[in-house]
Amino acid sequence: MKRAGKIRLGSAVAVGCGLAVQAAGAQETRTPDYRFMLLKSQKQAVQATLGNHCHPDAANSGKCVEVDYPLKTNAVLKLRPGTTVTLLFRADAGDVKWRAARIDGRRQERLTATGEAKLASRKTKRRWIITLPKRLSRSTDLLGFDVVYPNAYSSFEVGAKVQP
Repeated sequence: MKRAGKIRLGSAVAVGCGLAVQAAGAQETRTPDYRFMLLKSQKQAVQATLGNHCHPDAANSGKCVEVDYPLKTNAVLKLRPGTTVTLLFRADAGDVKWRAARIDGRRQERLTATGEAKLASRKTKRRWIITLPKRLSRSTDLLGFDVVYPNAYSSFEVGAKVQP
């Protein structure tokens, strides 16, 4: 009879320790990285430049930043009309809208195409795809993205060069 009591006590302690470990692990939550976006197309991968954004900080209050457009982008993605571009994020995105534009002589954006990205799979909201129009203008200079997360917002731009 004593032995059965020890087994029960041992399993109760093990269950109790397991709950304590899970509770301690649940308290350490990492803040998602809303500042990152990677584009992949035809063996190319470039990181987009972050523009206007509103992100939560450590105190769960929002911090918004506005920048001048068009952004100064270092990365240029070589594109062909009708191709698919994959968008990769480090946080689950809720909605992604995109635009293709050219920059005129007064540094103003002139839209050449717009659309909404689609989820690449149902398993994750960190991978999205866009399909460029087959009649995408060769004068397109940039791709811009407006990304809405469950509790944040980011806009990104990347340079574009449309090839025939």
